[in-house]
Amino acid sequence: PLTVGVLTVSDKGSRGERMDTAGPALERSLSTIGGIPSKAEIVPDEAVKISDKIQEWMAAGVDIVLVTGGTGISARDVTPEAVKSLGGKEIPGIGEYMRWKTSFENERSILSRSLAVVCSGTIVIALPGSERGAVQCFSAIAPALRHAVEVATGRSGDCAVSHQ
Repeated sequence: PLTVGVLTVSDKGSRGERMDTAGPALERSLSTIGGIPSKAEIVPDEAVKISDKIQEWMAAGVDIVLVTGGTGISARDVTPEAVKSLGGKEIPGIGEYMRWKTSFENERSILSRSLAVVCSGTIVIALPGSERGAVQCFSAIAPALRHAVEVATGRSGDCAVSHQ
């Protein structure tokens, strides 16, 4: 099984003023990749709090961190910056594919700044904050996630063998 942390980024959610539906919906979706929710929290739209929580979970050995929220273009949306601050390698195809795949149902998805990085053996993926957007984006990339984790953590053998 893959261990997965789901981090919701929301000012109102962190203050208890709005119920988080995206985080729990992502947790329910994890079975499609053999994922087990191991961490779940809500933090405000503050880059340091976002990156600190992700680093804590990376240190605990979580395979994937799904971050929902804060990927838009408003002044308070800082999730991509927080994820990039972790260092590591960006995986541009994940963000590109999520935007492309979901744009057929919602043309505004092209405004999302969703992205992914691999850092210290953990795949960190920033997803939209709406339940619908988060689940659609996760579903789009789910088929590639197990392989991504296996390569990032060194659990797989020679990657080229499966592409022959």
